[in-house]
Amino acid sequence: MNVAILFGLLWNNVIRLADATRAFLQAELLAKQDTYVSLLFEVRLPEWKGIFRNPTVRLQRALYGHPQASAFWDLHLKQVLMADLGFIAIEGHPSVYYHETLRLLVVVYVDDILVSGPPEFPR
Repeated sequence: MNVAILFGLLWNNVIRLADATRAFLQAELLAKQDTYVSLLFEVRLPEWKGIFRNPTVRLQRALYGHPQASAFWDLHLKQVLMADLGFIAIEGHPSVYYHETLRLLVVVYVDDILVSGPPEFPR
């Protein structure tokens, strides 16, 4: 995070911090072994009463708490930043990305995203 703060202080840049909304729901669960979860009482439909004792479903999203959720979220965000938005990964600095055209530096820590760059960069 320090590198983004330093970059934000250079050349009249600005710094913005955001929390990725529902980060772990965005990433697909790409585990080799299927994971099944029991549905909470709060999400069970009333008409299921007496039909299903303990409904379970195959988990499709990397929900927070799954042992590999952070890795799948990181993979998802890296795909979005690099392949979809054109950022490049900074070699030797995990979770730090730079967009040459926009002059934006992005630093990611789990689901916190710190962006620094010119004041006119899009929100």
